[in-house]
Amino acid sequence: MKVNFINIDLSNVNLSGTDLQGIYLINSNLSESSFCASNLSFSLLSWSDLSHAILYKSQLNETNLIEANLSNANLSQAKLVKANLAAANLQGANLQQADLQGAYLSHADLSRANLWGADLRCLDLESANLQGALYSLTTQFPEGFIPDQHGAYLVAPNASLQGINLCGLDLHEIDLQQVNIQQAIYDEKTRFPEGFDPAQQGAYLISTFTILPNADLQGMDLQKVNLQGADLRGANLRQSNL
Repeated sequence: MKVNFINIDLSNVNLSGTDLQGIYLINSNLSESSFCASNLSFSLLSWSDLSHAILYKSQLNETNLIEANLSNANLSQAKLVKANLAAANLQGANLQQADLQGAYLSHADLSRANLWGADLRCLDLESANLQGALYSLTTQFPEGFIPDQHGAYLVAPNASLQGINLCGLDLHEIDLQQVNIQQAIYDEKTRFPEGFDPAQQGAYLISTFTILPNADLQGMDLQKVNLQGADLRGANLRQSNL
């Protein structure tokens, strides 16, 4: 028997490893909750808030996630086969090695998402927003789809991420040793590989009251970056989106 919930608050709860197959959680608050290795296949999660949720290795096959908020969620190695993600917010989400074969991504927002090794042989990816998303040589796209033409960046030896926004991204399993991240920006929530020092590679830390005099931030998208108290005297902000 299916369990139906509408407008329920399950934020910050731990439901890891549970079988929730077919559950209805419409327009509910599931933010920052853990569904690690849980089975949510065939469920209805439309319009729910799953921001910052942990869905690592979860089963979401054929799950309805229309207009769900999955921003900064950890969907690494999740199964989303034939899931409906139409107009879903996946900004900054970690989709590393996630399986989205046959998923429906019409007008989904994948901006700044980690697509490293993901299977994105899905439907209507052309209408999705991939601006600033990161992908690897092992990421699979629909035939004929060119991610670079949609604003995505290849992360590979000798590739360039110069001047892009890495704030809040989970990059701790990505090899960045031979990648150019000069003038990229990151914040305290950005996760880098152990032992990797982004400042030594020429990236800029953005935090409260950060000091970045004479920084080259030309053309950067800073609209959602917290610059409260930042000292940017002499910084190059030409064509930047504030």
